[in-house]
Amino acid sequence: MTSRLARNLGRITHMAPAEIADRSRQWFSARLDARLAPAGHDFAPAIDLKSMRSGNFFFAAGELNGIVGTLRTRWPETAAGIVRRAELACQHRFDLLGYPGLDYGRDIDWHLDIVHGKRAPRLPFHKVPYLNFDVVGDSKITWELNRHQHFVTLAKAWHLTGDERFVREIFAQFQHWRASNPYPMGINWASSLEVSIRCVSWTWTWCLLADSPLFSDTLRREWLTAIHLSARHVERYLSTYFSPNTHLLGECAALFMVGTQFPSLRSASRWAPTAWDTLWRSARQQVREDGFYFERSTYYHVYALDMLLHCRILAARNDVKIPADADELLTRMLNSLMLLGRAGQVHLMGDDDGGRWFDPSRNRAEHMIDPLALGTALFRRGDLKSAAPGFSEEALWLLGTRGLKDFDALHATEPSRESATLKETGIYLMSEPRDKIQLMIAAGSLGQGSAGHAHADLLSVQLIRRGQPLLADSGTLEYTLQSGERERLRGTAAHNTLTVDGNDQAETTGPFSWSSLPAAQVDQWITTDTFDFFDGGHNGYMRSPNPIKHRRLVFHPRGGFHFVLDRAEGCGVHNLRVRWHLAPSLLPTEQNPHVFASESQCFALISAQDNGWTRHDTSEAGSPVYGRRDTRAVVTFEHDGQTPAELATILMAGDGEIPEIGSLQRLPADRESRVTAYRYSTPQRDDQFFVCEAPGTWCAEGWESDASFVYSMTDHATNTQAVLFCGGSYVAHKEQRLLSVKHRVRYAWGSGAPGAIALLANEVED
Repeated sequence: MTSRLARNLGRITHMAPAEIADRSRQWFSARLDARLAPAGHDFAPAIDLKSMRSGNFFFAAGELNGIVGTLRTRWPETAAGIVRRAELACQHRFDLLGYPGLDYGRDIDWHLDIVHGKRAPRLPFHKVPYLNFDVVGDSKITWELNRHQHFVTLAKAWHLTGDERFVREIFAQFQHWRASNPYPMGINWASSLEVSIRCVSWTWTWCLLADSPLFSDTLRREWLTAIHLSARHVERYLSTYFSPNTHLLGECAALFMVGTQFPSLRSASRWAPTAWDTLWRSARQQVREDGFYFERSTYYHVYALDMLLHCRILAARNDVKIPADADELLTRMLNSLMLLGRAGQVHLMGDDDGGRWFDPSRNRAEHMIDPLALGTALFRRGDLKSAAPGFSEEALWLLGTRGLKDFDALHATEPSRESATLKETGIYLMSEPRDKIQLMIAAGSLGQGSAGHAHADLLSVQLIRRGQPLLADSGTLEYTLQSGERERLRGTAAHNTLTVDGNDQAETTGPFSWSSLPAAQVDQWITTDTFDFFDGGHNGYMRSPNPIKHRRLVFHPRGGFHFVLDRAEGCGVHNLRVRWHLAPSLLPTEQNPHVFASESQCFALISAQDNGWTRHDTSEAGSPVYGRRDTRAVVTFEHDGQTPAELATILMAGDGEIPEIGSLQRLPADRESRVTAYRYSTPQRDDQFFVCEAPGTWCAEGWESDASFVYSMTDHATNTQAVLFCGGSYVAHKEQRLLSVKHRVRYAWGSGAPGAIALLANEVED
């Protein structure tokens, strides 16, 4: 008790007066509400339907027939899926997060984590320990059902079929829920974000059922009373300081929607403008200059983008003044998402929340690119259209048939395929336009504060080709369970990078916090039409008695492989492991232990021969979506011994079969030369790589240079040679200068007949 009090006092000393005041107000307000409720206090005012006015929703009543008709004719499979999920909802069977077919029986227990058989206690919401698995189970499962997004599915099914059974089911569940969740009791009032999403679902359902003859005046009053009570709760317990991230954005989005759609509700005149201003003020703080979300999670980036896009569209429908920089901010967010998805699927990093703002069934990696359809129609962007998977059902409901016509009429233009970086976030993207392949390198920091939704993945790489991941992120699986999977999957070993002595790059201090946050330093990032080059390191292992710095170099000649060199710089004996987590679709092949294949693609991992590292092929559990496991092949290279040490690897992808994967070998070098050299050989060509550890002139294998990196490629069929160097002024072979410039440059590139290289491009250092 004393230590807990000391921790709380320590936190208070770091709070600003405004935060102390707001937290104190919420603390006393929660306890006052808990005392007033048993006395029969009415927290929501009486509803007068006659004086009730409505704002403009995403669609007008007269537009519904066109939307529903288009849904039936253009996306019949989607329409059938809606009806199918609605039928299951009538049977109280739900797909929640990654858990399919959960059967809640005749009477839904709204407080139950049905997967783990744990029921949250019926206590005032401020006393419910919703992160304590032993007490409540996994609160995300309970909350996912209580978001009532399936009400919207049932309402859409009514429009598609005319079957009033779906409407009756909505009202039956709604009334049962209210009886089971009296304010302010239970877990379903414990998170303001969850109350907000439920409130948004109720607003959508209200608008979809506006013309239903079953929606009696009595039910309408109950419905509006529930919305008013929920909005009151969200306003009083706004996550201004508790979770100023997507929680705050979602709460503001809900208050804006309720205040805009139901302007006659008491306090609505305050909710809408205050929430609108807070929404964009928060977004400016949470979205980095490069357009990526500050929590360093692809999933949370999409979550935030969905919220902001919905509010932006609704504001335009209601003539709300849109901040001058709002569209610029949204454009940046869309651009960063487009960059991450140029290979046909987005690169995932950080936590996977498992939920969605609009359609919870679209919560897989392939669905994270959905917002590009809205961005296309909203901002008339042909490049976004080319990267988007097409006009979505969500876009149809938000923008109507007119939005669909605008989308169809817009000419798709190929997005830039140049390699790019999200510099503030530390995402480096090597893009190959000819093969629609993209490699991502995670470099930067783990985020702000305790980096709760980031993973310890610095210098990890991912590889996607033609919409199929090859080297993949391991996912999240869970947040609060005690299985240890949360800690494992957010740890360094679950990513495609180096671990030292089994340690993570940061120290975990809880399921949503890290300490001793590492940072990456990028020394070189060069991207041209002919090659990409990355050289960086991080300090995550510098806190040990014998500190190690991990450096990773990645080189990609256009149209070819990726050469990856990992270096553990330091001293002492260490256990080093470089892991490569393959996508679940890739399986080992019998023909070659270096090659893995799916139905349509193959992928090769080629390490240097006799390199002092031991290879282990295993399989581990990953998670494609919150709550679901899959099995993935993992190739691990391990070194026990003295450092410094290094490992070179060739990554190669292709269709069907890779005809000749070749061999990679480390070339002998003088210990005093400060350079390591590798040769990658196939029957068609030889590629050589030279990496210098320190500035100055060096010699190795007949080569001489003052550059930090040298690459040479000899094509046997055409008898041509290409030479590149980075961070130097010349390169020579057997005392003959092949390529030289007057002054040190970032890079120089040339090609020609062997020994007769012509300088084609170079770039002077800043």
